Order: sequence, then C-alpha cells, then structure tokens
Amino acid sequence: MAGLNGTMNIARSGITAQQAAIDTTSHNISNSSTDGYSRQRVTMDATFYNGAGEFDSRGPQAGTGVAITDIARVRDMFLDYAFRRDTSSTGYAASVKSYLDQLQHITQEPSQDGLATQINNFFSAWSKLEGGAASDPTARKGVVEATQALTNQLNSAYKKLQQLKDDCKTTIGDYVKKIDGGLNDLDDLNTQIIKLEYVGDTPNDLMDERDQKVEQLCTYFNVDQDVADNGGLTLKAGGASSDENLVQPVDADKEKRLSFVNSINAVVDGGGNPVTDAATGNPVYKITYYRNGDKDNPNNTITMYANLSSSDYDSLSKYGILMADVKGNATVNAGAGSRDGASQTTSFKLSDLNLFSPTDGSIKGIVDAQSNIDNAINSLNTFAKALAFTVNTIESGQSTVDSSDTSAHADSEPFFVNGDTAKYSLVSGNATGFSTKYTDTDEEGITAGNITLNQMIVDNNAKIKTRTNDNKYNDESLNTTDGPNDGNRAKAIASMQNILLNISSITGISSRNDFITANGGLVNNADGIAAFHNYDNGTTSSDYYRNIIDAVGNEASEADRNYATQNSTLNATKNSRTAVSGVSVDEEITNLIQYQHAYQANAKVISTVADLLDVVIGLVR
Repeated sequence: MAGLNGTMNIARSGITAQQAAIDTTSHNISNSSTDGYSRQRVTMDATFYNGAGEFDSRGPQAGTGVAITDIARVRDMFLDYAFRRDTSSTGYAASVKSYLDQLQHITQEPSQDGLATQINNFFSAWSKLEGGAASDPTARKGVVEATQALTNQLNSAYKKLQQLKDDCKTTIGDYVKKIDGGLNDLDDLNTQIIKLEYVGDTPNDLMDERDQKVEQLCTYFNVDQDVADNGGLTLKAGGASSDENLVQPVDADKEKRLSFVNSINAVVDGGGNPVTDAATGNPVYKITYYRNGDKDNPNNTITMYANLSSSDYDSLSKYGILMADVKGNATVNAGAGSRDGASQTTSFKLSDLNLFSPTDGSIKGIVDAQSNIDNAINSLNTFAKALAFTVNTIESGQSTVDSSDTSAHADSEPFFVNGDTAKYSLVSGNATGFSTKYTDTDEEGITAGNITLNQMIVDNNAKIKTRTNDNKYNDESLNTTDGPNDGNRAKAIASMQNILLNISSITGISSRNDFITANGGLVNNADGIAAFHNYDNGTTSSDYYRNIIDAVGNEASEADRNYATQNSTLNATKNSRTAVSGVSVDEEITNLIQYQHAYQANAKVISTVADLLDVVIGLVR
C-alpha cells in the first residue's frame, strides 16, 4: 500500500508542477503585448528519497517526484544596464535635437523677409541717399523703413530665442514634478516587493513595474542602482554620493527629492545698486524655488538668498534643480545652516547647496542646448551692437555719446539707440529730444532685443546726417557748408556693407570708442569722411550673420546625426533584450503542449495506480 501511495504522491507532485507551468505559460501569453513585461520561467527540481521511513528497504530507491523551486523572470543584467544607459543617452540626444531644430527654425531664412535680406535692404537704402539724392524725402523715408524692418527682425529673433530659453526652463520644471512622482511610486513598489519577498513570495510583476519606472526615469537622467537580496532597490543619479539616494529600502524618510528653481533675481538696495556679499564680493540673488517641482500649490514656493559668481549663476540658471529632502526643502551642506522650509535671508554660496547636475539624459540635453541658444543670442547681440557702433560712429562722426552735449563734441542724437533706456520729450506727439540723459552707458547696453531707430529720426527723417560736414554740428540743419544733396556720409555708411570689421571684438569691449580702437581706428575715405577700413581677418556684417546661421545649422545637423546613432543603439539593445526577456507566443505554445502532455501523463499514472489499488483491495476481500 505504501509503495502505491508513494507512486500516487509522485504523480500528484507532477500534476501540481505541470499545472504551475501551464499557469505561468498562460500568464506569459496573456502579457505578450504588455509593455515592460518579462517572460517568466518555472524551475522544477527532482525531490529525492531521504532514506527514512517505516517501509525503508535499504535498497536502491526512486525519487519522490518533482517540486517547483522558483518562478523567475528571464532577465539579462548586462542588457538591463545597457538599456538604462542607452535610454539616458538617447534622452540626451533627443532633447538636444529638439531644441536645436527649433533654434535652427528661428535663425534660418525661410523667406525674402529674413534678416539677411533686411541687412542688404538697409545698406541699399543708405546707398540711395548718395549721388545727389540726399535731400529726397522718399529716399530718407526708405532709410527709416529699412532700418525699422531690420531692427524689428532683430528684436523678433531675440524675443523668440529668449522664449526658447524659457521653454527649456519650463520643461525642466515639468520634469522635476514627474521625477519626484516617479520616485514616490518606486518607494511604494519597494515596500510591497520587500514585504512579499519576506514571506517567500516572488513578486515578479511588481519587479517588472519597478524596472519600468526606473527606465522611465532614465530618460531624464542617468542612474546607478543596486538591488539587495531582500529585493529592495537603492537608486541614485549617476555619480552621486551615497548620501544622495533617491530611493532606498530603509529609512525612506532620509531619501532625497528634487525642487525646481523658478527665479533668480539680483538683490538691490534702496538706491537700486546691486547688493554684494561681504565675504565673497559676489552679487546676492533672491532664489525662489518650488518644492518637488509642484508649481500648482502656492504653499510650495520657498525663498532663500545666495551669493553667486557669474559661473555659479550660469549653472544654477541652466540646471535649475536643487537636491532636497523628501518634503522638497533644499538641502545644504554641513556648516552652511539649516533648511526647514521657511523663507531664509542668510546668503549661501552655491557650494553650500546641492545642485542636481546629471551627466546624461534629457535634463543634461536641455542644459547643453541652452548653451547653444546662449551662443546664438550672444552672436546676435554682437552683430546688433557692432552695427550700432559702426553706423552711429560714421553717421555722427563722433566716438562718444552724450545727449546733453551741444557743442558737437559728442553724438547727442545717435541713429541707433537702446530702446530699453531711450526716453523722449514729446511735442505734439513727436519726439524732439531725450527726456533723460542718454550716454555711452546706454549705448553699451544695446542688444538684438532692444536695438531700435531713434524716435526723433522716425518723426523727422531730415535729422539723418548724410552730408560731409554734418559731424561738425549738433543740429545737422545748421550745416551751411555742404549743399542739400551732399550724400557723402550716407555713401560711407553704405560702403560698410563690404568692409571687413573686427566684429568679434565686441565681446571684450564696452564702448563705441573701444570698438573704433579694436578696428585700428578710423581713416578718412576719398570723400574726407572718417570711416572704418578693412581689418585683417575681419568679416563683413552680412558674412558675420551668415556665419551665425551656418554655425546653428551645423550644430543642428550634428544633433540630428547623434540622435539617429543613439536611437539606433537603443533599438538594437532593446531588440537584444526582447530576444531574452520578451514573450514568444510560438515558443510558449510549444511549452504549453509539452506541459499538457506531461500533465496528462501524470494523470495517467494516477489512473493506473487507482486501478492497481482496486486490484489490491479486491485481493483482500
């Protein structure tokens, strides 16, 4: 009887094992299209005779059946690591590509109204004032209209580039909220997995969900992760220190989160002067950030103060993310003070704070794209200021600016002005002079965003200085030396279109006079007009702008190629991983048939044993 009962138990274990295998196969097939699902595999081991028992014959013994020892996910750790790495790299490349494509769209010349065309029209309009047409109202109006078209185009391009930078920051802010939400989800999954592992269960599907959450975060930044024997996950940004864990299996209240810097504003005193830190000499800034990136809750807005060098300001402005505690309060290094979420007035250094600065992923891509945008803005500003310095110098014949000068020793009514600071006195709605003093300092602040035509010239284009000796008079109408049709000064300005200038020197100079010096000074041309001359290794204004477009185009093309390469690598890794961890329905059906036959065979054994038991019972009767 014991022998037949043992055989019955062996067959029963076989049925149980095959049933588990069929269940697992069915689960695989059901999730064959589920994103992030890993194929599961049943591990069966033979159970052995332990050599003990009342009916032990001490002779050779068969085993006692089969047992399910594990239902495991089929994963390759190396491919998982490669997929996370390639996901971050592709996220980086995708962000750079997206923003550089937009940058190229802003700077390219889509029509005849592009900036390159406006530059040509501007100089062409000046050329129409030479050769006896200087007093022609139509020609003068043409200069005004061409100038306004040019400055409007510059202003528009600058505004779009600044908006693109703002979009970068907005996107990073949105990412922070998503990241913190994802980290909270990982905490919940971590807790569930550890509990199930503790009681001996195998939470494969929860592990799949957790891995998928991690891989979603990898799009934003590169990660380092470790999984303990109890199933607990430890996660941090790539290269971060051990005290900057974003997820950890114990002491979750000590995890780190992220907060988004919304604004960085210079602090000024009552007189409008920048406040500096006594110890470092750096300007002090008021920093406002949102805890956990949550911009919808007004109670999440926190203010603190930091003194920042120019490079510190640049880093904080571009990344805009601070490491924080689980409540979203920015953390500071030991000895720098405490942070309890209340507004602070203590001035910190950036090194006191913990800037979240990943080395890969879409956040890093946006940061690097901002550098490209900044380069384009700076180049456009350089072009605008060089244009203003060049035209204003020749049009006025002066090397300095001072609206209060009445002796023709300074340019009192410059052609191009800083639209942010130029304020006018109005008579019958027309500008007749500056209402506040306008000097070199104002002109030094000219950018592509604020360059504009002097409103006095817009309202009275007779003020355009076109004649040889107009430079000797504060008011060009007082010039009785030259005839009304003298256009030599206009001719000199028109010729600047083809003059090679040291435009790049703008980045290291601050005034019109410095620009003149950087270009080797002025030289009288054939008409006696002091003008710029060809500078060795210089460039024309048109070519300088064309170089801006070419540089952006090359960067965008490189970004496109890099994205294509990274995306191809990611897809290859994904395909390799799918081959290992993905569900093949054909393979699962083959396994199902195998398990079905094994199940039927075990059932046949039970049926046979039942018949034998009937025989034995019949003999007893």
